[in-house]
Amino acid sequence: MKDLLKKLQKKSNKKGFTLVEIIVVLVILAILAAIAVPSVLGYVNEAKEERYIQEARSIYVVIQTEEAKSKALEEATPTY
Repeated sequence: MKDLLKKLQKKSNKKGFTLVEIIVVLVILAILAAIAVPSVLGYVNEAKEERYIQEARSIYVVIQTEEAKSKALEEATPTY
């Protein structure tokens, strides 16, 4: 009988997390996620806007280059 009690006591001394501890950790992670997600989405939107601005600038430069080429070609072509 004593051996059985000792075995049960040893088993009950197992180390681990309780359900309350796990729930507390999950709540903390949820709060951190609720704070972080909007910030990250804001940065993503700013990056997209910046990309669109850079693409518009690139298109503008290409248009200016083509206009300059066209003018140079018109000036170089002799008219009779």
